[in-house]
Amino acid sequence: MSDTPPHETSGAAPDRREAAQRGGPESAAAPRRESLATLLGGRKGAIDASLPPVAFVVGWLVSGSSIGWGAAAAIALSVGIGGFRLARGDKVRAVLISLAAVVLAALIALRTGRAQDFFLIQLLSNVASALAWAVSIVIRWPLLGVVVGTVLGQKTRWRADRDLLRAYSRASWVWVFGQYTLRVAVFGMLWWAGEVVALGVARTVLSWPLVALTVAVSGWVLRRSLPAEHPGLRHPVPPEGRDSEPSGTARGDEAAAAAGSATADPDTADPDTATGDTADGATAIGDTTEGASSDPASRDPASSDPVSSDPASPHRASSDPASPPPASPGGANAGSAPPGRDK
Repeated sequence: MSDTPPHETSGAAPDRREAAQRGGPESAAAPRRESLATLLGGRKGAIDASLPPVAFVVGWLVSGSSIGWGAAAAIALSVGIGGFRLARGDKVRAVLISLAAVVLAALIALRTGRAQDFFLIQLLSNVASALAWAVSIVIRWPLLGVVVGTVLGQKTRWRADRDLLRAYSRASWVWVFGQYTLRVAVFGMLWWAGEVVALGVARTVLSWPLVALTVAVSGWVLRRSLPAEHPGLRHPVPPEGRDSEPSGTARGDEAAAAAGSATADPDTADPDTATGDTADGATAIGDTTEGASSDPASRDPASSDPVSSDPASPHRASSDPASPPPASPGGANAGSAPPGRDK
């Protein structure tokens, strides 16, 4: 996976994104967005896939309900379409897969002896597609995002954008119900009733016309689900570049910083370190309190009392517990040496 998002190579989309965040002059201009139909295309492929079933129905009708003639007509037309697609530059693998699907459908019809079984693969493939798309949405890997991300060369980078992931999930439901589930319902009823001609008509109507309608509706849902300032499908917004509400931890840090700056000098205090200075002060106060609450008997008077530790201080207490206390400066013995000392 590339570490550099595609929008960082152009410069225009990030500038537009930053202008929208700052509320600059370009914030009112909505970013240009490509339509889903332009990105996916596929109309020619859908038309090509709907022609072999029509050839099967025509051959079956013309030959008097002969499954063999119908299968031969479908395979022959599929080979011709494959050659045309290779001539216009389509991938060989895609052409072979389409031809193999027609051959397998013809073999199933020939094996069962029922013409409607030519459409059995189409019915089962739509059942599988509906289930796969629904499961992909539930597990937060919507297949519409997988397809579009692959077309745009994004791989899985689009999943880091929460808005884009939510939009792809909503638009994928259109494909689940608007295309695959609808096909299953129609094909299932007609296949059960053995309506071969109706199956051929439904196969044509529910191919490229339905695909075009599904692409248009899902594209509309995709655009409506994205915020107005989103740069578009080609430019997923990573979490670190999103304007989101601060988390609970960030809000707590901001509140603590604000409280620390409020108690500090507004001219000299640093808001980022005010909280730490306050905490250091609280620790110093705690140390002082602990020292004051310790056992007085365990403290050294000479080291704790700077006044009494001075030998020349007149207020120094005598080491003899029986000596009387020194006289007050205003008493009768003012100016005399303390008892027990040489003058």
